[in-house]
Amino acid sequence: ALILIFAGALIAVGFDSRYLLRIIIMIGLAAIVVLLVLRPYLPTLPFRAGKTVKVGSFLGKIEATTMIHTRMRTFDGKTVFIPNSIILKDVVINYHHTPTRRLKIDIPIRHIKDILKAKQVMESIMIDDPRVRLEPARPTVYVLNLVDGCVKLGARCWVDNDKYWISQCEMLEKMLYRIDLEKIILAGRR
Repeated sequence: ALILIFAGALIAVGFDSRYLLRIIIMIGLAAIVVLLVLRPYLPTLPFRAGKTVKVGSFLGKIEATTMIHTRMRTFDGKTVFIPNSIILKDVVINYHHTPTRRLKIDIPIRHIKDILKAKQVMESIMIDDPRVRLEPARPTVYVLNLVDGCVKLGARCWVDNDKYWISQCEMLEKMLYRIDLEKIILAGRR
């Protein structure tokens, strides 16, 4: 629209329209070449609207981005306006950049004699869950640590990114329930 207004003003002043069209075409081609050459060097934000990201201490969904700032809605209902200059300088975690995410559930048990039983319970819950993917790795339970009579077990599996939070919450609940049914005592409980 600005180009048309500018061209109309030049024609109204008496500028020759044949030369004007050539100048507009040359300027347009020059702008395209400059954009194609400089595109790799122009900073871009590592997310789009609708994605869940963490920027600094803020975690939430991106609502919109402008040339100056990014608007984020945190999960506790706050709207945060983050200057893009800060985003480009800080570490950004984009939770939707990949289609899958590794789920980690750590459960401390009290007795070493219950390790195999607890590992079987935790692994069977992951394998039976239809949201758990077998690629890039099968569900596994590791013995992570032994501290002060506490054996820390870690369940690891892969789920689709959009099902991550609900999968983690539901699997943790199922694991705790089944561990209690199997009479495996959690660390810190009597």
